[in-house]
Amino acid sequence: MALDEPKEEDYVEDFGSFSTIIARDVLEGLPQVSIDFVNNARGKGFTISTGAGGCGDSCGDSCM
Repeated sequence: MALDEPKEEDYVEDFGSFSTIIARDVLEGLPQVSIDFVNNARGKGFTISTGAGGCGDSCGDSCM
């Protein structure tokens, strides 16, 4: 994840107080993903999940 300004060819989803920007060439190769912000005893930050489960489908969290 990064902070960036959208380019003309990017896909932009507006959520009111923030927007997501995804390069269209990346978007075409992605399965359905979920982005969530967590704040718990292990820390806080964004997680990205494909919903498929297993190791490696989120950022910053280990397999349980």
